[in-house]
Formats: sequence, structure tokens, C-alpha cells
Amino acid sequence: MTSSVGSSTSGTGSTSGSSSTTKTPTASQILAAAQAAAQAAAQTIISGSGIGTNMNLASLMQGLMSVESVPLLQLQAQEAGVNSEVSAFGTLSSAFSDFQDAISQLTFASSFQTLAGASSDPTIASVALNAGATAGSYSVNVTQLAQSASLLAQGVSSTSATIGAGGTTTLNIQLGTTTSTGTPPVTTFAANSGSTVVPITINSSNNTLEGIRAAINAANVGVTANIVNDGSGTPYRLAITSNATGVTQSVKISVAGAGGTGTGDATLTSMLTYDPTVTTNTMTQTSAAQNAILSVNGTPLQSATNTVDNAYPGLAIALVGKGSTTLTVGNATSNLETLVNNFVTAYNTMQQAIQPLSAFDASDSSNNGPLIGDSTVQQLMSQVQSIVTSVVGGTNTPVGGTGTDAAATFQQLADIGIQLDPTNGQLTLDSSTLESTLSAHPQVLQALFSQQETATDPLVVAGTNTVAGTPTSGTYSINVTQAATQGSVAGTLTTPPTPPTAATQLSITLNGTFSSVTVPAGTYNTMADYAAALQTAINANSNFQTAGYSATVSVNASGNLAITSAQYGTVIPGSPATMSSVSVGGTDAATLFGAPTTGSLTGTSGTDIQGTIGGYPATGLGQTLTGSGSSPTAGLTAEVLGSATGQRGTISYSVGIAQQLTTTMTNAVSVQGVGGAATNGAITAAINTLKDQISQIQTQESNQQSYISSVSANYQVEFTALQTTLASMANIKSYLQQIFNPTTSS
Repeated sequence: MTSSVGSSTSGTGSTSGSSSTTKTPTASQILAAAQAAAQAAAQTIISGSGIGTNMNLASLMQGLMSVESVPLLQLQAQEAGVNSEVSAFGTLSSAFSDFQDAISQLTFASSFQTLAGASSDPTIASVALNAGATAGSYSVNVTQLAQSASLLAQGVSSTSATIGAGGTTTLNIQLGTTTSTGTPPVTTFAANSGSTVVPITINSSNNTLEGIRAAINAANVGVTANIVNDGSGTPYRLAITSNATGVTQSVKISVAGAGGTGTGDATLTSMLTYDPTVTTNTMTQTSAAQNAILSVNGTPLQSATNTVDNAYPGLAIALVGKGSTTLTVGNATSNLETLVNNFVTAYNTMQQAIQPLSAFDASDSSNNGPLIGDSTVQQLMSQVQSIVTSVVGGTNTPVGGTGTDAAATFQQLADIGIQLDPTNGQLTLDSSTLESTLSAHPQVLQALFSQQETATDPLVVAGTNTVAGTPTSGTYSINVTQAATQGSVAGTLTTPPTPPTAATQLSITLNGTFSSVTVPAGTYNTMADYAAALQTAINANSNFQTAGYSATVSVNASGNLAITSAQYGTVIPGSPATMSSVSVGGTDAATLFGAPTTGSLTGTSGTDIQGTIGGYPATGLGQTLTGSGSSPTAGLTAEVLGSATGQRGTISYSVGIAQQLTTTMTNAVSVQGVGGAATNGAITAAINTLKDQISQIQTQESNQQSYISSVSANYQVEFTALQTTLASMANIKSYLQQIFNPTTSS
């Protein structure tokens, strides 16, 4: 650390170059002032008229003590200088922190969304962009919006008055598709495949409009009941609406007696029965279930909801009204220009805050910065300037284009118009270069500024695992020697099972987690319908949901049911590891799967992927390869989808400018043991060293103060004795004058 004696400090210890700031005196200045005081006191004696003259002993003692105090004053000046260095490092740390906050957006991939969507008429449709969206124009014509089915019952005079005689009545509500065909039209209703009927009981405890509404909503059968007031003499009417939209959400309500058999209460039957295939209902359908119907660039489309998602890759079209509009997807260059401009401004602001800390004034050394010549500051700022002028590795893949631009690459800030001015350390931006770059290649910014992992194979997802290591920027090939597989179990029946109609119970162990699964009774036209219901039951099971597990159920080529875990290979590492696996037993396992009457039918466990990254060994876990050891690929991950083995393209890893700067500054202020830091950062270490120096100086000051106090006490004794002696000598002088030189009378 450099000495800060003579550096400029304000009254609070903060660094300032202002001429109005109070300057800490140097050690030589302190010594000169003390010597002057001592000389002035001595001159008082020398200029006196001899013994008997009044000697200024107080001034003499003050002068002597001033000389004795010089070492203490020097230590105090040294402490003030070191404190100014601590304060300066605090300013440096704050400048780093402010810069990190200002550029934080540049470290997130989401900030570099290069496309934006717009609608010529948002009252018809709007568009949101997802992965896979491409620039283009999409002509949308909406002829019908998706809607729910809504039914309205006859009115009653009170929401709390009893309806009917109170006999037990069962409501059965079904959702399905209503179709009209032929001339004259014949209307049919087909319940949704795999749907179940949940009986809703109405009796004397709840046979009011409020009670019926509560019972329907508590049954959770896919509809919502409300009470509306139409303002008539019998204003309160029960409204029943399907929760979802789409043509499959038509509502049918049948009414029966207790237990779903016989006839129910006559008043309730008349009031609540609704059959979409007849015209004699007392309930009124106020809204028919229907799909949205539209065309995009002339291609006819239907959607069960008013959000048409991924009919075109990456586009989520939200339908609002009927009519035509044009959706435009184009480059969002203005947002990207703002990000770059903000980066340049933030960098220059940081430089302006740091520059005075190490400033040099050849004409007046007292104006030098408190950290002038400090090696820590020099190294940190050298790292920062090196980063903003460096080439970003892993970004050398040509971005495409035509003609001489076909192999254009963007590997450093200069390529997009940002230069470092060596005269003042500031960044300059050529706006025209930036605009032309973003117009042709808006995708280059993410790799230049943020961390980026990309893969050439669309079924490979590149990433990082910092626990496994920190990879080196570059491009690496992926080679798969064994694809990951899922655990599964399949039925063994020689005669395929038939769809059950009653509820079925199975005991399923999925990835080592056991749970009993019940498939409710229902209308299952095919085994595929039952497989869908079984899949729903498995994935809705709370035990499996808590564990984060799911499965798919299908019917294989032999007609048997097959359950496949959604997880691959090793699900939970350990000894022993939990592997992807499925086994099935329980009451109906023998009938549905051919499982033994006792025990379970066990399938095949999944396997982990095996392969290399960049030719270096990689650890396989599920579908993910992770670079390991001390190789350049340590910490680099590749999630490989699909079952293909062999070469699976390449993955590129780059750490952009903003990410590198953020890491450098975070490391500089890191504190050992905080946030996983193994050691103190450069700034933290420098401040700790300075604080140790201050502690040592303060100890010396305490010792010096004790010495001064001791010397002062000794001087006090000696000067008191001298004062007594001088007084005695003055008396003797007076006596002798009277004897040898008596006063003569006139």
C-alpha cells in the first residue's frame, strides 16, 4: 500500500480534488511547526535580561512538549492517510456495485429477445412470442370465438326458500360434444371419452337455490354454478357454465332419485333437467360450447380456447374479437440499442468515479489521489480494460449473411462499434456501426455480453453446472455412445384386456415411490380411452406429484397396457441410486396387466446416457452429459433428447463482456465464507490490510501518548523546582542590593 500522507481528504475522510478541502498536514509540516514553537520559547530566555528577569517558563515547557509530541503527530497523520485509503477503496467498491446494477440486464438471456410482435388491430387479435418464433407477417381472420356452454334455470322468488318437497334427488352433470346432422337435423350428445359422472345429492338439507349452487360447485365436475338476478318478479335464476371453452364442453344434466335410481323430486327434475338433444327443456341454453374458428395466411384453424398456441412455431395468438388483422413479427432493434447505450454510459460513469482515486498532479502532490500507485487498483482496472477489449471465445461461428458478409463474426465490442479511448479510459460508441450490425445480425449481442450456451443439434440443450466446474469458452463436439432410456412395464396378457366400466385399483411403484391408484368408473370405449384415464390418475396422485414424478400410459402393438416413467436413467443419485422404473400390482393388475395375483409385475429400469464432450470423458445422469475433472469442458452440460447415438453436433460456450465484468467485480469484493467465496477478494483483502495497519498505528499512538504524559510530568516537577530557585535567587539579589548598594536619601 502506498502512503497517503499528503493526500487530499475532506472532513469526512472521502477523497476530493477540490481546492476548498481541508488537507492533512505532512509529517515534515508538523515537525516544522513544533520546532518553531520550541525556538520561540527558547528565544524568550535568550532575549531576557539575565537572572531575575521574568522568564516565560510556561512557553518554554510548551515548546519542549511540542518537540516531544512530533512522533505522535506523525502517527496521527499516518493514520489519517491510511483512513483515506480505506475510504477510497470503499468508493471503488461502490463504483463497482453501481456498475454491476446498471448492467445486470445484460447478463440475462431474456434481455436479448431479438423479435417483437405487433398487431394492426389489437381488438381482433394480439401475439406473444415463444421459442422458435421467426420474423414474418401473418394475416389473421377470426370468424368465431371459442366459448363455454351456459345454461339458465327458471327463476324463483328467494335464494333461501325451499324448492320441492325435500326428497333425495341426484343430479348428474356430463360434459361432451353436441352434434346436429341430417335434414331435418338430428342432434346427438357424446360424453367426453374417459369422463366420469359424479352424483350430486340434493335433499332437505340443501334444496334451496343457494344450497344447489354450493352442492354443484363442491362436486368439481367441470362447471360453475352462479345465481343471477334478472329483475323480474321471480328474479333469482341458477346459471351453470362450463369452466373450459370449446366444442367438447356442452353440458347435459339428468335428474334421478336417491342413489341415482328412480325419479327425483318433481320440481327439481323440471327445473334442472337439460338434454341438448331435445327441445322440451325448461332450462335455457344461453351460450353454446364452440371452438374458435380462424385462418392464418389462408390456412383454416380451430382452437378449443381463444389462445392459439404454436399453430405456427413460437406464436401464441390471443383472439379478442371477430374480424381481420395482420400480426407482424420483426427485429426489436431499438431495445437492443438501448441496452448497448446503457452499458457504455454505465462504464463511463464508473470510470469517472474511480479516476480521482489514483489521479496524479505533477504540480501539486497534495492533489494526488489516495490510491495513486496502488497495485491492487492498477491490477483491477487493468483486468477491466482487458475485458472490454478482449475477444469473446466461443462466438466464432459465422452468423450468416450474403456476399462478403456470409462469414461475418462478432467476437469483440469493436465489431459492434464500441472502442476504448486510451487517453481517458472511456468507451466511445459508433451508433451507425451498431445500427447496421443490429439490423443485419440482432442475435450477436447475447454472445458478446452474456453467458451463452448453444447447440447445433435441435434435440440437444446446452447448459452449465457450476458445481462440476467452470468450462473454458469454445466449441465442443458431442458423441453419444449410449442413449438414455426410461423405466417401463408392459402387460403380458396373450389376450388383450377389454375396457373396464367399474372403478379399478392398481398399486404402482414409480421410480421407487409406491402409491395406490384408483381409476374411477366411466365410459371407456377403447383401451386407449382407459389408458388415458389411468395416466390422469397416476399423474394426479399426490405421492407422485410430491416426488415430482409422472408417467405416460399407452396401448402397445400387442394390445397390452404399458406404463412408462417420464424420467430417464438415474432419478436420484446415491448409494443405492434411485433409477427410473415402474412396477404394477394391486386388485386389478392381474386382469389388466397379467400381473401375478400376489406381488407385482416389474418392468425394465431406465439407463443413463453415456458419451463424451469435446472428446473428453463426461458423466451421464439421465439424459444429461456433464463435463468433469480438470478438462476444458468441466461444468459444461448437454441434455440429449431422442434415442440417436453417435455424433450429435456441437455445443458452444461463451462468457460475454458483461458477464466477465460482473464476475471480476463480484470476486474483487468477495468475503471469505460468504456466498461460497473461498478467499477474500482483492478489495476486501486490501481494506483488511489497511485496517490492520490502522490498529498497529493506534497501538503506537497509545504508547507514545503514555510516554508524552510521563515526560510532561517530569518537566512539570523540574520547572516547578526551577521556578522556586529563581524566586529564591531574586530575593537574595534584592537583599544584596540593599547591603552593597543601599538607597541614598536626598
